[in-house]
Amino acid sequence: MRKTYTALVAAFLLTACGSAPGSTARTSSPRASPPSPTASPSSTATIFTFVPEPGSTVTGTVQLATTSTGVTLEATVHGLTPGGNYIVDADPLACQFFALGPSQSFAKPIAPDAGGSAMVTWVVPNGMAGNANVQGLTAQGTYAVLACVDLST
Repeated sequence: MRKTYTALVAAFLLTACGSAPGSTARTSSPRASPPSPTASPSSTATIFTFVPEPGSTVTGTVQLATTSTGVTLEATVHGLTPGGNYIVDADPLACQFFALGPSQSFAKPIAPDAGGSAMVTWVVPNGMAGNANVQGLTAQGTYAVLACVDLST
């Protein structure tokens, strides 16, 4: 029921706000400088700390900067398994709505380095970043949330 509700809310928000600019998001390597937003930020960047789910050792931060063209998110993640299959995601809803399973509203793949860390930058439409989360592919072929943070400034 929650997945259906979440999917309906996400579909409504996408319809009301337009499609996500996911194809224009860029990934940066852990040593590269983060890309600069093309528009001037309307507020200063804010940094949030991921909260690991029970049993998870995934940690990190996500930096949020709002511009006139969208919300730029830059996640730095630690505690991943090198070679594992992971995504970061932004969703308009709070973390509490994903206790029974993840959403993938504005997902971006990430690739951990040999030390189990990764950094990725992506852009979502304004108003669509209620939370940021890290998800890992399970042996059952589904993604599970490993860490999440509510993004409220």
